[in-house]
Amino acid sequence: MKCLRRLLAIPAAITLSLGTAEFTPAQTVQLSPNFNPNPMVLTGTSGGSGAKTCGNLPAGPSQTITLTQAMDLTFRVQGANSLTLMLKAPDGGEFCVISDGSGNPLEQPGYWNAGTYQVYIGDRTPTGHAYTLSITRN
Repeated sequence: MKCLRRLLAIPAAITLSLGTAEFTPAQTVQLSPNFNPNPMVLTGTSGGSGAKTCGNLPAGPSQTITLTQAMDLTFRVQGANSLTLMLKAPDGGEFCVISDGSGNPLEQPGYWNAGTYQVYIGDRTPTGHAYTLSITRN
């Protein structure tokens, strides 16, 4: 019986280790109007095998940002020339910015209502790349 338990544990461990990249929990940040530091800087790895509407997106959000009040902010992503940025607003609206390959950062400025925003950092290629997300008060 002990041998059977060991054999069952090995495939389970392999399955868990292979699947962790798709189910990495999002970094969660809460921002109030005078947040510090400004900009708020977060890092991660782009891409995934999720939705293709804005590049290869991760299955879940890369970051979750909760705004305690409406704010004038800019979301800026720097990294590889193939990155994409998708913001999902609390009201269901989606904003997508796709790199033109020039190496310039992706930017989405705006006046954002209070609520929770899901930030997805995707990639036009199947390979993930390191990125830096900066959120700046305007």
